[in-house]
Amino acid sequence: MPASFRATSPIRPIRPRRADHACRWIPAAASDLRFMRPVTQAFGIVSLRLWVEERLPRRPFNRTEAEGLVTGEFAWRDRRIAFIWSDFRMNTASYTATNSRRLVEFLRHLEARPGPSTPLLYFVNSAGLSLMAGRALFSDAF
Repeated sequence: MPASFRATSPIRPIRPRRADHACRWIPAAASDLRFMRPVTQAFGIVSLRLWVEERLPRRPFNRTEAEGLVTGEFAWRDRRIAFIWSDFRMNTASYTATNSRRLVEFLRHLEARPGPSTPLLYFVNSAGLSLMAGRALFSDAF
């Protein structure tokens, strides 16, 4: 059974949140996310929700716009399961400041939910990782 996400200490922003990185849920069909087929087939997922920046269009989801880091959730055995999909095929695994901000907003959202903690699965489809901006890419997220 996947481990549940619950930070040992609250995740607090170092800087104020930026309005241009507000996020929201969008619905998606598993059949539209061919790149995630191994996961959707293993869990029998038909539909899911994706956590994206407000600036992105509602449909269709484009993983290029997500810069290779897809965040979302699906239902499995009457429980919500959160996931992060890191895909090296987008931007040659370059992890951007936008990804960092979206990821921390996603984790904050999961932590703030009432009730039992949400299991979080992190899928890495990678041949490595490139931090193009170095440690600075995390500065306004953590």
